Amino acid sequence: MSRKHFQQGLTYYKAGNFKEALDQFNKAIENGGQTNYTMFDTRAAVFSKLGETKEALKDAKKTIEVAPDRWQGYARASRLFLQARKFDASLTMVRMGLSKLKEQDTTRRASLLSLEVEVVQAQQDAERRRQRFSDHMGNLPIEIFGEIARLVVQQDHTDVISLSQVSKHWRHVIHNSPYLWDVLILGRRRPTQKAKLWIERSKGRIRELSVQSRTLMDFLQFDETLLDLQWEHLRILKAQSWDVSAYLRSIGKLYALTNLQHLEIENDFGDMAFPPGDPSFLQHLAISRTILSLDTFESIVASVRTLKSLTLESVAVEGRRHFSELLEVNPMLETLSLSSLNIRFNSLDLSHLTSLELRNVIIEPTLLIDVPELRILRLEGRTPFVDSLMQCLVEKSSPDGLHLTEIVLRSCVFDSNSVLPLLQISPELQILEVSNVVQLATPIIETLAASYSARQAGHILRDPSVDSSANPILCPNLMHVNFSRCTDVQTGPLVRMVKSRLPPAGDSQDTATSGAEAKVKRLISLAIDECPNVDSTWLPWFRSNVQSVSCVYMKKKAKFRA
Repeated sequence: MSRKHFQQGLTYYKAGNFKEALDQFNKAIENGGQTNYTMFDTRAAVFSKLGETKEALKDAKKTIEVAPDRWQGYARASRLFLQARKFDASLTMVRMGLSKLKEQDTTRRASLLSLEVEVVQAQQDAERRRQRFSDHMGNLPIEIFGEIARLVVQQDHTDVISLSQVSKHWRHVIHNSPYLWDVLILGRRRPTQKAKLWIERSKGRIRELSVQSRTLMDFLQFDETLLDLQWEHLRILKAQSWDVSAYLRSIGKLYALTNLQHLEIENDFGDMAFPPGDPSFLQHLAISRTILSLDTFESIVASVRTLKSLTLESVAVEGRRHFSELLEVNPMLETLSLSSLNIRFNSLDLSHLTSLELRNVIIEPTLLIDVPELRILRLEGRTPFVDSLMQCLVEKSSPDGLHLTEIVLRSCVFDSNSVLPLLQISPELQILEVSNVVQLATPIIETLAASYSARQAGHILRDPSVDSSANPILCPNLMHVNFSRCTDVQTGPLVRMVKSRLPPAGDSQDTATSGAEAKVKRLISLAIDECPNVDSTWLPWFRSNVQSVSCVYMKKKAKFRA
């Protein structure tokens, strides 16, 4: 009776009718097939087709129990374990099945060996996948992982949210690392909720706080939002159109800023009260678009004396025309950036100043400034008396010259004869920009292309009878040049300038030498945008001799890159 049901089940199985086949195999086993391993093995195949792996494994186990010396049960179990991704069990079963085969059964042996290879390959693929997607960071000490996370967050403080969503381990570490939440920047998007979250996660130890002007409409309605912030821990404060003093007074912490090192204030041309507190640690101050009362300005001058960088943009002081007092009391200044204001340099000794940037600044004629360590000089816009400033730099330079590495003269008016002596005493110069000026670029280019004689009386002296090739090249370390929007730039002088800085023939180095002459650096970048008199047919030559060449021609509203 069981044989009839078994044969009928096989017919259904071959036709793909697995449910009917299962019904017949069940009847075959119930009617005397309990000791027939073939029936259990075949029913296991049906369960596998129906996706019932657990039931299939039970029948494979029963097959092995009924016929432990036969290979079929082991082979079936191996395939089912492989399907369930239990590779170790699958490998054990297939090897046990191989041990049950007779030596002459080569066909079966080849089939099981192929199954063994398939299992091993699947196991290796799974291991590679596991290693690829496993959380290796979880094996790092928390201190090292935290330091890596800090480096990521330094680029964008909001990345701390993304990092916390990678895994449970990352989330646990990040949520319990207050130093990863010490930068709070409040913009228009949900400032109150963000402030509460950051203050909670940082335990109130915010190191940098930035309140943007578009925040205020929503933010200032909640005066208690920053109550739990430890203001004495704050090191950097940036406020746009926010009266910090009034806010601190409203929460009873008027003098809480005792360790502030960096302060930026922008007030949309309104009155500003300087935040009270201990300014003895303040090193970086930036004030823009602000009107200072005379009392506020005098308070700043009296208390702020440790600045290393100062930025003033569109700042006015009631009853005052200049800011020289603030410079005089901060002799340790290293960076000075002034924009859209009046300034007078009254015998200033800024011996530590390395960067000076003036944009649309009215410099009064009394120019007595000593900056022996100056590295960066940027002058831009409507800045009168530029020539006087450069002449002052030349006159006060040491016998070894200046240490300038960057000079930018952009959209300003000056005499090229004032620039040439400055270039002559700047052997360390690497970056030179003379852009958007009229009829001033060509003399500078010609000078850079030629050799020069020793400095005398602050002028470049040239003697046609002297072999110029014996004289050193001006600014031998110059590598980046920008003469964009200078309509007088011509092809010839540019070619000569580039050629003068090429290595000798046969020398592939980035520097050129001539006898005992100091090494001359090869130009790396050349910008000549909107210079209509540059012959475009020479661009391939320029690009073959200078690593980066920018030459964008502009005609009305159309533009194309040559």
